[in-house]
Amino acid sequence: MITIRELNGNDFGGFLHLMQGFYQYAGEKDFDRTSIETLFRKLVDPASNFVCVAALTGTKMIGMCSLTFGESSYKAAPFAWADDLYVETAYRQQGIAGLLLQRVKQIACERNCSNILLGVGITEDHLQAFYKRNGFKEMPCKLFTLPLT
Repeated sequence: MITIRELNGNDFGGFLHLMQGFYQYAGEKDFDRTSIETLFRKLVDPASNFVCVAALTGTKMIGMCSLTFGESSYKAAPFAWADDLYVETAYRQQGIAGLLLQRVKQIACERNCSNILLGVGITEDHLQAFYKRNGFKEMPCKLFTLPLT
């Protein structure tokens, strides 16, 4: 049975394990445990604008998706940014990512968000199709980043 819930202060070990897998999947080589500990503390702090939803089978954490909340002058309403949707390889194609997105949507609605934004690689056709099947619409803009570090 799969349980979907927000992270709590006892979840660091499972979160650390998932983040290691996520970094490998993303091709990121700079895994820093101290930074992950800092991130985890923010994710479980009820005063932050950041939450993480986890998928568990029993006590084993097998998937996650984070949400960051912000204000939009364009919509004059809060929005949510979904990030780091990740499910361990052995548990993919079982509907877990869809369950994570359902919970993310519920949390965003509870916070009166106007929409949920997310980024996906322009060559990741399978992920684009997955998000469209889950109600996301392609935007007529391109996302840019300005690295500051």
